[in-house]
Amino acid sequence: AFENCASLSYMVVPQTITNVEWEGVFEGCSGIVSVNVPNSVTKIGKYTFKGCEKLVTVTMGRITEIAEEAFYGCKSLDLDNADFAELQRIGASAFFACANLHGIKAVAVTEIGQNAFEGCASIEEITVLNGETLDYYIGGEYTDKIVAVNVVGNVAGNFFNSCANLKRIVFYSDSVDDVKPVLDYYLDKNSPYVFARSDVYDSLKAEYAGRIHSVPTQADFNFEIVGGEARLTNMSQNDDEVVYLPEKTVVGGVTYKVTAIAEEAFLNNYTIKEIV
Repeated sequence: AFENCASLSYMVVPQTITNVEWEGVFEGCSGIVSVNVPNSVTKIGKYTFKGCEKLVTVTMGRITEIAEEAFYGCKSLDLDNADFAELQRIGASAFFACANLHGIKAVAVTEIGQNAFEGCASIEEITVLNGETLDYYIGGEYTDKIVAVNVVGNVAGNFFNSCANLKRIVFYSDSVDDVKPVLDYYLDKNSPYVFARSDVYDSLKAEYAGRIHSVPTQADFNFEIVGGEARLTNMSQNDDEVVYLPEKTVVGGVTYKVTAIAEEAFLNNYTIKEIV
């Protein structure tokens, strides 16, 4: 539709558009900076933004799929405020060479293609599935940049070998057996913080006391929105010593960065020793 329109800089696709074939729509639009995708679109097709070197923001609704090479070479892309809660598939090389991309958190994902994050020089947080090596996702480069890994499924403990600066592993699995191998792997090593869903945490907290922590849910926090950003006003009482503070929150269907904490946000949470 708009392939190689080098002078196009901004695009708002009307919400009434429901049948656009989102494949290569903006490929080669080297000058485009921002695109608003209507909520009716659930799939970003192959090559949709390939080669859009100046593209910074893409406002998306309920996206469930980002296909192969969809954002290939979008070296200015910043998706820090994007909500990928419903994203289920990331195609091969979807974010290849997106040098400004800091991370993708997609805990509903069921498929991630090879080299999905290869060449992402600023990558700090990724989501991974079972059965593959870290190189499969990131190509063996920049793994020392990663500080947070979200695991949907299970991985071997040595999966994290090349993550020299890893600070946090968050499991979104409901199986104790998915988490234990990683806890055992770090038994005699300097361990990152390991978080798991409440049922898994409750099952393992006695055996791995102090080495596993609970992932708070959206319901555990209260936020207020000020100037387009979220301020944490209150957290429900927690018996864990370590709290995983979310970097984003969804309020009214809109994703906001968490940038501030109110004075009494953690009032009466007597057991908390660390916030990460």
